[in-house]
Amino acid sequence: RIKATGQLNGTVDEFKGTLTSVCKDWNAGTSTWITRATQNPASLYRHVLQGIQNQKPLADSRIDLLNLQYWHEYCATQAWKFNKYIDYTATIEDLLREIAAAARSAFSRIDSKVGVIIDEPQAFTIGPAFTPRNILKDSFQSTITIVDRPHAFRCPFVNEDMQYQQDERIVLADGYQIDGLDAWGVSHPEYPAATVFEQLDLPGVTDPELIFRHARYHYAVATLRCETVQFGADIEWMVATRGDRIKFTHDVMLVGLSWGRVKTLVMETIGDPPVETGLLAGVTTDEILPMEAGKDYV
Repeated sequence: RIKATGQLNGTVDEFKGTLTSVCKDWNAGTSTWITRATQNPASLYRHVLQGIQNQKPLADSRIDLLNLQYWHEYCATQAWKFNKYIDYTATIEDLLREIAAAARSAFSRIDSKVGVIIDEPQAFTIGPAFTPRNILKDSFQSTITIVDRPHAFRCPFVNEDMQYQQDERIVLADGYQIDGLDAWGVSHPEYPAATVFEQLDLPGVTDPELIFRHARYHYAVATLRCETVQFGADIEWMVATRGDRIKFTHDVMLVGLSWGRVKTLVMETIGDPPVETGLLAGVTTDEILPMEAGKDYV
C-alpha cells in the first residue's frame, strides 16, 4: 500500500523488492507439508512439479514424496538453498535439474515417480555383487578423463549479502595462493601464485559460503572421480537402480582377488560317528581363492 503525496503522481510502473517463494514446505517436527516461505530446494522442486505455473501439474502419486521429505531434511542439515528469478521460458526437467544441482543432487525418475538422487555417503543396498561371472562378456569398459584443472574458479553470482547485486568469488585449488593466502585464507606465501582461472557458473546459489563449498566440491570431483566404468548384465541381475552403491570386482581394474562360485557347503560335525551341528564350517568353490592369514574376506 502506498499513500499518495505530492511526491507520488501517476501510475507506479516499477517495483523493487526481495521476494521469497511461498509454497508447500516439509515440516519435520510435525511430519507434514505446510505452506510457508522457503528457500529449501526440495520444496521448490515440488513446487515446480505442482505449482500454478505448470500447465500439467503432477499428482502426489507421481512424485516420490518420501524421497523429497528425506531430501528436504538433508538440505536443511547442509544449509543448501536455491534462489533464482525465473523470467524466461524453460522446460520443467531443465529447471528441476538446476534446483537439484544446487543441493548436490540429480533429477531422477524411478518406477514412474519423480524424485532425486543425492550425492551422499551410503551403505551397500541388498543386491548382487557384479563380477566377471555375471556381467556380459566383453561388455566392460573403463574411461579415465585427465582433467587439466585450473588454479582457481571464478564464480559469478548474485550475492544475497550485497542486496542481491552481481558479485564474483574466486575459489582457489589446493597448493595455490593469491596475495599470499590459500583457499582457506591461511598465509602461504611459498605457494605459487594462481594464474590459470576458469569460470564456474552455479545457478541459484546466492550465498558466498555455499559458492565456496560448491566450487571446492567440483575440484574434488575432478580429482577423485576421473574414471567411469560401464558394463552390461542380464536382466536377472539388474536389481540396483540409478544412484545405488554397488559391489563390483574385475580383473582389468585389479579389484578383488577371485570370484569363484560356491559348489557345496561344508557343515560342521562333532562326535564319532560324526553328526552335523547345523553350523557352516566352510564352502567349496569352483576355483582357487588365494588368501593370507590375518585378513578378512567376503
